[in-house]
Amino acid sequence: MLLVLATALGGAMLTIAELELQVAENARRGAVAAHAARAGARAVARWFDDPHG
Repeated sequence: MLLVLATALGGAMLTIAELELQVAENARRGAVAAHAARAGARAVARWFDDPHG
């Protein structure tokens, strides 16, 4: 019985760890996308301020 409980607990912990990794990766991708969007917005704003360079 103890082995069954320990196995179930271990499986749950592995699942939680995998979910945490997915959340962290999604957060990283979101930060990269936000950074790229801000950089693009700044580039467009500069172009509108001085379209000839």
